[in-house]
Amino acid sequence: MTVPQETVRLLDSAVRNDLQDLRDKYFLRLLVSAVIVALGVGLEGPEIVKDILERFSKSRISKNLAKWITLVSALGWTFVAIGVAGEFVMEGLVSKADALIQTFESELLADSQKQTAFALADAESAKALAKGYESQIAESNARAKAAEAQVASATAASADAVSKVAAADARSAEASAKAEGFRLDIAKANASAAIAQAEAAKANLELARLKAPRTLTDEQATRIAHAVASFAGQEFDITPYRDIEESLNIANRILQTLVSNTAGWLYRPLPNGSFLIGGLEGVQVWRHPEADKKAKDAADSLVTALNREGIAAVLRMENPKNPKENKINLNIGTKP
Repeated sequence: MTVPQETVRLLDSAVRNDLQDLRDKYFLRLLVSAVIVALGVGLEGPEIVKDILERFSKSRISKNLAKWITLVSALGWTFVAIGVAGEFVMEGLVSKADALIQTFESELLADSQKQTAFALADAESAKALAKGYESQIAESNARAKAAEAQVASATAASADAVSKVAAADARSAEASAKAEGFRLDIAKANASAAIAQAEAAKANLELARLKAPRTLTDEQATRIAHAVASFAGQEFDITPYRDIEESLNIANRILQTLVSNTAGWLYRPLPNGSFLIGGLEGVQVWRHPEADKKAKDAADSLVTALNREGIAAVLRMENPKNPKENKINLNIGTKP
């Protein structure tokens, strides 16, 4: 029994979504662990204040209050220990989930290659079948000519020869019917070969799409630079994956485009540099919700220009509680 391609595609999509959901669940727990650590550090604050007052001030804290401060600090240390352990475990699970997703994508690629090989084999088989039919047609034509020769010979004979002519005519008609049947079979075989070739071409296109890294030609880079040129002087930084060559390459290409003489944007990296550590697909363009209008328009124009050139990009908003800034931050994830 053959499973429809659409059903296979839906199953693949369901598995991919399940793996992504698992990874997102681990990543959320990683964030919760980080919050616990932050809470624990905050609970240690009263003890630090107490130590500062006792060292640099003549005032003294009551014993009862000092006990409570010690208790709160101990609770803070507990939260820090729990949060750090959670971060360690969840970060390992996130990495494992990322590896599962990558393995699943590799298996899909291998399956696509296998289907391409099968389609090509079917096309070759169809061609061989068509050649066999052509040989049978040639044989039938030879038989028909032989029958016609018998008819010509029987015409000059007696009544007995007439009956032979009739028999020869019948054989000729039968041979012609078989030849027509062979022609129909060849037409069907040719149609099957065309379908097989179309499926092979489709599989090759899908294989090429999965293998091809994101790129920007010089013409595409120029169009993006012109699209954001009216925002010259806009500050930005860009963060790719450290260990993924495709993410680094497209990040460098976007960086070169934005700092070109045409675009005129200003690259302002973080003092110690930055790299992505969690799972992220596509390009995310981050800005502050309260940024100036020029920065907002610059971010919108950049997202539109990237998508127009085939680089999947989305706009994201920073936490409104963060200090207001006009700098735009680009995160370059893996190819979607």
